[in-house]
Amino acid sequence: MGIRQYGNQYAPVPAIGIKSATVCEVAGCIIDRSGGPGIWVYTGKDSSPREMPLLRTLIHHNKVTSSCLITNDWGGIESWHGGPTYIYNNVSANVVGPRTAIFEMKKKFPDNSRIDYHYKEWACNAYSYYLDHGFKNYLFNNIAYGYTNDDNYDIRNRAAGVMVRGFMNHWFNNSFHNFMHGISGSPGTYNYILGNIFSSIDEKCLIKMQKEIIL
Repeated sequence: MGIRQYGNQYAPVPAIGIKSATVCEVAGCIIDRSGGPGIWVYTGKDSSPREMPLLRTLIHHNKVTSSCLITNDWGGIESWHGGPTYIYNNVSANVVGPRTAIFEMKKKFPDNSRIDYHYKEWACNAYSYYLDHGFKNYLFNNIAYGYTNDDNYDIRNRAAGVMVRGFMNHWFNNSFHNFMHGISGSPGTYNYILGNIFSSIDEKCLIKMQKEIIL
């Protein structure tokens, strides 16, 4: 599972981590039981003053199963920042993201309604495909599935995908099965969700972003 990389206690602990990518390709990888994300790619510059006039990332034909086993708020396959990034023909399954503090609070205060809400909604916080502050991501022909969508279990699979403060992201012809939610997040504008299959979704297929997407 590795240790905290990049000199940061909040590092994601990915199985494959690429930072400040310019022209990048991740393909043909099989990852099982990763402490953090299976594949984590940060496209473009972080704090570097250098120019990066050409950015292009390809993430395809990978299989990631049982990821984010010891970290939360990450993704099985995760893309950060600059595009275009093409994510296609991948499988990402059973992304967990346990939040130990919530489990402990639930045991300590079993009848507290606020803690009960956080337990049901956020006890596991990870996503098969995570677009974090990303733009111009194109996701197509991907598969995501969870092992359980029952929020009465400590370990469950929250959502197939998430977008956080990104824009001009495109999801089309993907298949998502057995999650609490389909795609979640707090995205920006001009995001497109087209022709996807949502199967055995316990709650909402699209959550917290109905006004920011174009179907």
